[in-house]
Amino acid sequence: MSFIDFKLLLNVLKDIMEGLESFDKAAWTKEMLHIFCDICIKAIDVGMRPNTHFDKTGWKFLITSFKEQTGHAFTKTQLKNKWDGCKKDWRIWNKLVSETGVGWNSELGTIAASDEWWKQKIQEIRGAKKFRHVGIEPSLKNKFDRMYSNTVATGAYAWASSSGVPAGSDVDPGTSNADIAHDGLEEGSGDSEEDVIPDFQTDMARMLLSRCNHLLESMSTKSDSTSLNMDREGCSIREVMDELHSIPGVSIEDEFHDFATEYLSLRRKREMWASMGDKQQKLRWLQRMYARTKRA
Repeated sequence: MSFIDFKLLLNVLKDIMEGLESFDKAAWTKEMLHIFCDICIKAIDVGMRPNTHFDKTGWKFLITSFKEQTGHAFTKTQLKNKWDGCKKDWRIWNKLVSETGVGWNSELGTIAASDEWWKQKIQEIRGAKKFRHVGIEPSLKNKFDRMYSNTVATGAYAWASSSGVPAGSDVDPGTSNADIAHDGLEEGSGDSEEDVIPDFQTDMARMLLSRCNHLLESMSTKSDSTSLNMDREGCSIREVMDELHSIPGVSIEDEFHDFATEYLSLRRKREMWASMGDKQQKLRWLQRMYARTKRA
């Protein structure tokens, strides 16, 4: 396989990896989210989340049930990312709705508050901006309460203009932005190793991508080798350096010469040198490259 073929293969693999990483975000619908929440609540109620996360049986139950009800064969990793993302959203939302003087507005689809209030909260709470125009609806909020707190929420979305912290919430009214931003809810967190269900599809793609990267790097290095059989006429190290040394004012004792010996060790740089015209044009080009590295 040629060097170009490997570059094409690498690009295809990168596209696959980007697709795997973005698939869960692109594929989730409102209906699927509610189904996911219902399945999680059922798993919790029957004891499949003994601590802060589902056990192996719980994850298998989620994967199987979700596929049966939606037709989507999501991996454990995708469902875990959704769980973590929803929990982070739920904590941020609880912080927002705990403020006195705000409440849900069904017409707006989010919190009814002034522009000034939103501006302040967006500055105070990382992640609050996403809820400016689309909030967490009451029915979904109640499900999140069941999923992420030890207290079952009662009443129909029990918070209003003077209600304070929503019922069933585990968010302290004094919770700071730092508490929300650094609560350990990074994607993929929260599982012990013994509970991890391998995601073979993603792992294999990553392994293949890694190996191709190493192979591509190796081929790239070889393509820049100093073999005379691979150099174009006038582009070998000896030819280029002889030409450089023949230019008046070039000294092997200065820093510019040190830069040139390293820079022109790559074949593609020597080929560029050869294409620059006469010696003075070549020298000015190399001096510009040197100046650029000094500025960086």
